[in-house]
Amino acid sequence: VLTVVVISSVIMIIGVGFRKPLLHLIFGSVEEAVMTNAQMYFLITALSYPFIALFQAGAAFYRACGNSKFTIILITTTMTMKTALIANVANIVGNTLFIFVLQMGAAGAAISTLISRALCAFVVFYALRKPGYAIQLKNYFSIRPDLNLIVKILAIGVPSGIENGMFQFGKLAIQSTVSSLGTAAI
Repeated sequence: VLTVVVISSVIMIIGVGFRKPLLHLIFGSVEEAVMTNAQMYFLITALSYPFIALFQAGAAFYRACGNSKFTIILITTTMTMKTALIANVANIVGNTLFIFVLQMGAAGAAISTLISRALCAFVVFYALRKPGYAIQLKNYFSIRPDLNLIVKILAIGVPSGIENGMFQFGKLAIQSTVSSLGTAAI
């Protein structure tokens, strides 16, 4: 958890700090309104990187225990939780509110994404506090780094992340090519 927070926070800071040059590198010269919206969207969604990373870490705890679906008590209702469903519903509701009701455009879409990712992270870590699971996290401030364990985990995770990143790079290359066609063509 500590490693995930540190790495995702560093990536978030890099993304926020270099969002303009990154977007210009990827999309080149697009219309100014498109670039302004892209920069705003990137800024807000970059703030969600630690939340999505924490969600993935929490979900990995459940998968490690052989429990990719889990049941929690949430406001007097027992619900089988598939966090993807919660994230998507929260995102759809948020998009409707922020984009169509509050007329916030790209910023509204980004805020909805940020909220849905934060919601998932909080729900997963709230559930990890419940007794009865093989892995429980209760006192977050007592977490201390175990460098040997971190190195072992990163030895598995980094190659997997690179493989996934290469797939995402391919998608990014296609998007970059399409963006060069101009807003009207898109």
